[in-house]
Amino acid sequence: MNIKLRVLRLVSFITLMVMLFVGCAGSAGVAMEALRIDGEWFLASLYGDELPVAEGGQASSVSFTLKLDAERASGKGSCNSWGATITRGSKNLLHFSALWSTKMMCDDYGSEQRYFQALSACASFRLYGGSLWLLDDSGNEVARFRRAVD
Repeated sequence: MNIKLRVLRLVSFITLMVMLFVGCAGSAGVAMEALRIDGEWFLASLYGDELPVAEGGQASSVSFTLKLDAERASGKGSCNSWGATITRGSKNLLHFSALWSTKMMCDDYGSEQRYFQALSACASFRLYGGSLWLLDDSGNEVARFRRAVD
Protein backbone atom coordinates (compact mmCIF):
# COMPACT_ATOMS: atom_id res chain seq x y z
CA MET A 1 0.00 0.00 0.00
CA ASN A 2 1.19 3.47 -0.82
CA ILE A 3 2.74 5.32 2.17
CA LYS A 4 0.77 8.51 1.39
CA LEU A 5 -2.49 6.57 1.50
CA ARG A 6 -1.54 5.01 4.85
CA VAL A 7 -0.68 8.41 6.33
CA LEU A 8 -3.94 9.87 5.01
CA ARG A 9 -5.96 7.03 6.56
CA LEU A 10 -4.13 7.41 9.88
CA VAL A 11 -4.70 11.18 9.96
CA SER A 12 -8.38 10.67 9.09
CA PHE A 13 -8.77 8.07 11.84
CA ILE A 14 -7.09 10.29 14.44
CA THR A 15 -9.23 13.27 13.40
CA LEU A 16 -12.40 11.18 13.71
CA MET A 17 -11.38 9.91 17.16
CA VAL A 18 -10.63 13.44 18.39
CA MET A 19 -13.99 14.71 17.14
CA LEU A 20 -15.79 11.79 18.76
CA PHE A 21 -13.96 12.30 22.08
CA VAL A 22 -14.65 16.05 22.17
CA GLY A 23 -18.33 15.52 21.34
CA CYS A 24 -18.77 12.92 24.07
CA ALA A 25 -16.92 15.02 26.63
CA GLY A 26 -19.25 17.96 25.92
CA SER A 27 -22.35 15.81 26.42
CA ALA A 28 -20.93 14.31 29.59
CA GLY A 29 -20.22 17.80 30.92
CA VAL A 30 -23.84 18.85 30.38
CA ALA A 31 -25.07 15.63 32.02
CA MET A 32 -22.73 16.11 35.00
CA GLU A 33 -23.93 19.71 35.44
CA ALA A 34 -27.54 18.47 35.44
CA LEU A 35 -26.71 15.90 38.11
CA ARG A 36 -25.11 18.60 40.25
CA ILE A 37 -28.31 20.68 40.36
CA ASP A 38 -30.68 17.73 40.88
CA GLY A 39 -32.04 17.70 44.43
CA GLU A 40 -33.55 19.97 47.06
CA TRP A 41 -32.62 23.64 47.46
CA PHE A 42 -33.66 26.43 49.86
CA LEU A 43 -34.09 30.05 48.83
CA ALA A 44 -31.31 32.33 50.11
CA SER A 45 -31.83 35.47 48.00
CA LEU A 46 -34.62 36.85 45.83
CA TYR A 47 -33.79 39.59 43.30
CA GLY A 48 -30.65 40.36 45.33
CA ASP A 49 -32.44 40.65 48.69
CA GLU A 50 -30.87 38.23 51.18
CA LEU A 51 -33.24 36.19 53.33
CA PRO A 52 -32.51 35.82 57.05
CA VAL A 53 -30.84 32.54 58.01
CA ALA A 54 -32.88 30.41 60.42
CA GLU A 55 -31.58 28.02 63.06
CA GLY A 56 -29.49 25.18 61.66
CA GLY A 57 -28.18 27.35 58.82
CA GLN A 58 -31.26 26.88 56.65
CA ALA A 59 -31.83 30.06 54.67
CA SER A 60 -35.63 29.82 54.63
CA SER A 61 -38.55 27.44 54.40
CA VAL A 62 -39.03 28.43 50.76
CA SER A 63 -37.74 25.50 48.74
CA PHE A 64 -37.78 23.63 45.52
CA THR A 65 -36.79 20.17 44.40
CA LEU A 66 -35.43 19.56 40.92
CA LYS A 67 -36.02 16.15 39.41
CA LEU A 68 -34.30 16.55 36.08
CA ASP A 69 -34.81 12.97 35.00
CA ALA A 70 -38.56 13.58 35.13
CA GLU A 71 -38.24 17.17 33.83
CA ARG A 72 -40.25 18.43 36.80
CA ALA A 73 -39.68 20.85 39.62
CA SER A 74 -41.75 21.26 42.76
CA GLY A 75 -41.45 23.07 46.02
CA LYS A 76 -42.94 25.25 48.68
CA GLY A 77 -43.31 29.00 48.63
CA SER A 78 -43.75 30.90 51.90
CA CYS A 79 -47.27 29.44 52.10
CA ASN A 80 -48.27 27.53 48.95
CA SER A 81 -46.92 24.44 47.25
CA TRP A 82 -46.01 24.72 43.57
CA GLY A 83 -44.89 22.70 40.58
CA ALA A 84 -43.59 23.31 37.08
CA THR A 85 -42.24 21.64 33.98
CA ILE A 86 -38.51 22.06 33.40
CA THR A 87 -37.09 22.66 29.95
CA ARG A 88 -33.34 22.10 29.70
CA GLY A 89 -31.26 23.32 26.80
CA SER A 90 -27.59 23.04 26.05
CA LYS A 91 -25.09 24.06 28.70
CA ASN A 92 -26.82 25.83 31.61
CA LEU A 93 -30.14 26.75 30.03
CA LEU A 94 -33.11 26.15 32.33
CA HIS A 95 -36.71 27.29 32.02
CA PHE A 96 -39.71 26.70 34.28
CA SER A 97 -43.06 26.54 32.46
CA ALA A 98 -46.64 25.57 33.25
CA LEU A 99 -46.03 26.89 36.77
CA TRP A 100 -48.93 26.14 39.13
CA SER A 101 -49.47 26.67 42.84
CA THR A 102 -52.05 25.98 45.49
CA LYS A 103 -54.15 29.01 46.41
CA MET A 104 -54.06 29.16 50.21
CA MET A 105 -54.57 32.55 51.88
CA CYS A 106 -51.14 33.86 52.97
CA ASP A 107 -49.90 36.68 55.17
CA ASP A 108 -46.97 37.24 52.82
CA TYR A 109 -48.70 36.72 49.48
CA GLY A 110 -46.72 39.50 47.70
CA SER A 111 -43.33 37.95 48.50
CA GLU A 112 -44.51 34.56 47.36
CA GLN A 113 -45.69 36.03 44.05
CA ARG A 114 -42.22 37.61 43.58
CA TYR A 115 -40.75 34.12 44.10
CA PHE A 116 -43.04 32.63 41.45
CA GLN A 117 -42.20 35.51 39.09
CA ALA A 118 -38.48 34.80 39.59
CA LEU A 119 -39.00 31.15 38.68
CA SER A 120 -40.93 32.18 35.57
CA ALA A 121 -38.16 34.62 34.60
CA CYS A 122 -35.43 31.96 34.86
CA ALA A 123 -33.57 31.39 31.59
CA SER A 124 -30.36 29.76 32.87
CA PHE A 125 -28.52 28.73 36.01
CA ARG A 126 -25.05 28.90 37.45
CA LEU A 127 -23.42 26.99 40.28
CA TYR A 128 -21.08 29.17 42.31
CA GLY A 129 -19.66 28.72 45.80
CA GLY A 130 -22.09 25.94 46.70
CA SER A 131 -25.09 28.02 45.63
CA LEU A 132 -27.46 27.64 42.70
CA TRP A 133 -28.15 30.94 40.94
CA LEU A 134 -31.17 31.32 38.67
CA LEU A 135 -30.58 33.97 36.00
CA ASP A 136 -32.90 35.84 33.65
CA ASP A 137 -32.39 36.38 29.90
CA SER A 138 -29.91 39.19 30.59
CA GLY A 139 -27.85 37.09 33.00
CA ASN A 140 -29.13 38.92 36.10
CA GLU A 141 -29.70 36.96 39.29
CA VAL A 142 -33.40 36.47 40.04
CA ALA A 143 -32.97 33.92 42.83
CA ARG A 144 -30.16 32.17 44.68
CA PHE A 145 -30.50 28.90 46.57
CA ARG A 146 -28.45 26.81 49.01
CA ARG A 147 -28.54 23.05 48.79
CA ALA A 148 -30.60 21.34 51.48
CA VAL A 149 -28.48 19.48 54.03
CA ASP A 150 -29.43 15.82 54.49
